[in-house]
Amino acid sequence: MNSTDGSATYDGLAFTKRLKIESATGITYTTSIPSSLTLVLDPTFGGTIKVDNVSYTASSGVVTVPNVTAGSHTITKGSVANLYYIKTQYASATVLATKENTLSESKDTSKSCRNVFHD
Repeated sequence: MNSTDGSATYDGLAFTKRLKIESATGITYTTSIPSSLTLVLDPTFGGTIKVDNVSYTASSGVVTVPNVTAGSHTITKGSVANLYYIKTQYASATVLATKENTLSESKDTSKSCRNVFHD
């Protein structure tokens, strides 16, 4: 985690806690069906973040990967960045609701596919 708080908003949510993405940082997650991935970074960030070794450029601090295949994926440094939020969205609203309900019942909050660094 970054030792200093920042400030970002996305989709009606406000964030202050952030993870500094550096060379040694790697975030791995698995999705069971195709989805989209949204990463919320510092609002002025316009650098790159890598997903599965492919660079994506942020626009106003947001990186969107529209077509993420089912399976294991890794988020790594392109440019040094501060990450506030990770959102995975499935194509089917029924599947999304089922996944969110399952995750909200879990005791392990690290598996949450929505609000990873929210204060």
